[in-house]
This record gives sequence, structure tokens and C-alpha cells, in this order.
Amino acid sequence: KTEPKEIRVTLGEPFTVMCQVDRFYEWCTFKHDTKECEFVWKYRPFNITMGQCSDYEERAEFRGEYNNYECGFEIAEAKAEDTGEWSCEVEEYYKGGKKGMGLQVRKPLRW
Repeated sequence: KTEPKEIRVTLGEPFTVMCQVDRFYEWCTFKHDTKECEFVWKYRPFNITMGQCSDYEERAEFRGEYNNYECGFEIAEAKAEDTGEWSCEVEEYYKGGKKGMGLQVRKPLRW
């Protein structure tokens, strides 16, 4: 599930989006146009780490509880180019596998 499905954001203000699945995941990627922000669960440090997210450098931070199967992020300062349709793509944990080997789910978001 994705929350919220649609939001209204004031330019310059922070906003948060959240995806939740029904099992542990390894990759969680938010995409907008040609930009993306990826979060990866890593055995060491046994936590979520930020993957490729240079498009939102200095503005994005992980939000959510991994043990509740949540993946979200907060953008510290909304910009006009953040408007439009986004997607949340989550890939389940696949022991010993690489990205693309686990079950994948994609949900649209709009703001």
C-alpha cells in the first residue's frame, strides 16, 4: 500500500511518502520522471542505507520501520519540479541474490 495516494505540498515545505508491503524487502526505490532515490537493506550494518539518490542529495532521508515492512522518505524542501506522478518500487529480500531476482511491486503516487 502507498500513503498518501495524493498530497498537496507547499513549495519549500517538507513532505513524506510511505510504501508498505507484506514482507521484508531489500530494495525500495522512489521514481519521478528520470530521477530516483533508492534505499537498500544491508546485512552489514543490519540496517537500511541510502543507495543511488544523487537527484535528491541533501534533501532526502529514509522514513519508516523496516520491521513493519515500511519504506518511505522525506524530502526536506519541496520544489516545483517535484510535482507530478511518482512511483514506489519495492523488491523483496532474496538471500544471496542480486537486484532484480526477488519479487517486485510497483505502486504509483501523485502530488
